[in-house]
Amino acid sequence: MHLLKRRHAKPQPPALTDPVSSEEVIMDWLAHALARMINLKAEDVDVTVPLVRYGLDSVQAVRLSGELEEWLGRPLAPSLVYEYPTIASLARYLVEGPGAEAAPLPAGLNGEGP
Repeated sequence: MHLLKRRHAKPQPPALTDPVSSEEVIMDWLAHALARMINLKAEDVDVTVPLVRYGLDSVQAVRLSGELEEWLGRPLAPSLVYEYPTIASLARYLVEGPGAEAAPLPAGLNGEGP
């Protein structure tokens, strides 16, 4: 019975100690989580493209934020996905904290029309 419980236990997230690798670990986790939600391969997720370009709706954005909150073990605002619209900018914020600025989006990549 003890072995059965171990197999179904949630894997623990890697320790987030080194700021450089931490950002990479968070980006990797987010790419995998997004890919799982929208049925893509994680390697096909570009961390610099706004999440809205992947068709992420508000329910999925809140779900992603909640899963990230659980994985990191700290409270996060559901609006972070909108405040930091790319995986790269969100990971930077999560590592650097409130002083981190959202990366400016290249023209035409902000989800808006021309």
